[in-house]
Amino acid sequence: MPKRSNNEGSIYKRSDGRYEYSLTVNGKRHRGYAKTRKEAAKKLAELLSAYGRNLLPDPDRISVSEFIERWLAAVEHRVKPTTHLQYSISLRRHVTPVLGDVAVQRLQPLHLTHLYAELLKKRIRPNDPERLETLSPTTVRLVHRALHAALNDAVQWGLLPWNPAERVKPPKAPRYVGEVWTPQEAWAFLAEAQHSRWYALFFLALMSGMRRGELLGLKWSDVDWRGACIWVRRNYTVAGGEKVIHTPKTHRSSRPVDVGPDVLEVLRQHREKQEKERLEMGEDWANGDWVFTTSLGTPIEPGNLHREFVRVIQRAGVKRIRFHDLRDTHVSLLALAGMDAKVISERVGHANVSFTQQTYQHVFASQRKKAALAVSELLGPKEGRPTA
Repeated sequence: MPKRSNNEGSIYKRSDGRYEYSLTVNGKRHRGYAKTRKEAAKKLAELLSAYGRNLLPDPDRISVSEFIERWLAAVEHRVKPTTHLQYSISLRRHVTPVLGDVAVQRLQPLHLTHLYAELLKKRIRPNDPERLETLSPTTVRLVHRALHAALNDAVQWGLLPWNPAERVKPPKAPRYVGEVWTPQEAWAFLAEAQHSRWYALFFLALMSGMRRGELLGLKWSDVDWRGACIWVRRNYTVAGGEKVIHTPKTHRSSRPVDVGPDVLEVLRQHREKQEKERLEMGEDWANGDWVFTTSLGTPIEPGNLHREFVRVIQRAGVKRIRFHDLRDTHVSLLALAGMDAKVISERVGHANVSFTQQTYQHVFASQRKKAALAVSELLGPKEGRPTA
């Protein structure tokens, strides 16, 4: 094995076929294992990068709480702000109080099994001693996902030989099936929404299936009037009290969404009203080119949109659904219209068709029933058919 200088790192193949990579810093050795030399080289490069940013933990002993803080600082630049906020809440609020004093190097699957069991029990809320809280299996699964991601880096940093989260099964969570509106309910909602400042937003949500953040992140430059489509280029949300504008959820989420003449007409009327407001406000108007704004021209806060959405639902007298369920309703209406699943998948920006079919399997149920009867209908009347 070639000898490397301090802080340079080395890779060699073990007798069991794995590749061991190591980095010695100030006499302390960080090491890990990989299946291929290429993977080992990549992990060693990440170790060197962490060392260069002074984020490399002490391999002798580092507590889970200290590791979590270092890890959150290390990944802040490579994940979306909303993802980082979710990681922070899951780890700081739920993992640190239970496992914070445990050394990462001693972390075993049993620790995580105990953690998940504790989180599912009723316990005193940190900010309200008079009330008990019980985490749902869905929330515990989010904790598991954050831990899994963090401990993957612990392996790459040479703190652990393998990820203990890979050997623990989080609790099963019931799959949430979104509520959808019938065409009659959708039109009843839109009829009432005409009295709302954000009617055009609600109309576009139902007619396009766009996500809330995609709608709030729209600018007038994203509207292709001649091509009759809207380009999804950014996502607007709030994370940790801070306004965040970033790229859409996935690569496929950045997409053109074709719209009909009715949508373009609603947007034209909305723009005319907005232009009048802008002229009335003068210098007090925030010129951001946003399609949907407050009365001052600033982007709409998600919380304010939610409150207005609920008010319109109550006035319309239709069943209450989440704002995200407008997207489900759009998919449902497309399925009722007999639209192909691949077309629907591309329209709503899913990674692939199978994900669309799995996510909206309840929506496509009626289509499957029609398929079961299709051949029988093609064969004509049942009278005179041969029987067994």
